[in-house]
Amino acid sequence: MKKVVFGVVILLFIILIIWFFNQRVSEGYILSVDDSRIWVIPMSDTEVEGKTEAEIISILEAKSSKSPGTFYDIPLINKVLNTDFEEGQKVRIYWTGYALESAPGQIKGTLLILDAT
Repeated sequence: MKKVVFGVVILLFIILIIWFFNQRVSEGYILSVDDSRIWVIPMSDTEVEGKTEAEIISILEAKSSKSPGTFYDIPLINKVLNTDFEEGQKVRIYWTGYALESAPGQIKGTLLILDAT
């Protein structure tokens, strides 16, 4: 019986490791928010250093025509925790699966969205 339990624990541990290394992480600034998704544009910290929120949003709007960014679905955990997202906010997104190659891109397998400031 102990060997079976030990085997199950090892198997779960291996599955957890495989899952952890298969997730992806993206970072960027929110251009827009609606009920079910956010639109994120990648920008470096040097581009926004010393800028106000309004200036960051205007930079995002200007960049959206050249680099359309990505739509990320808001995951269930963020909905349950009632996480508020705002335009101009820097976020880190943990996701898995594939990205739809549209303009802007779309990611349906969002696991978690965190404030990255």
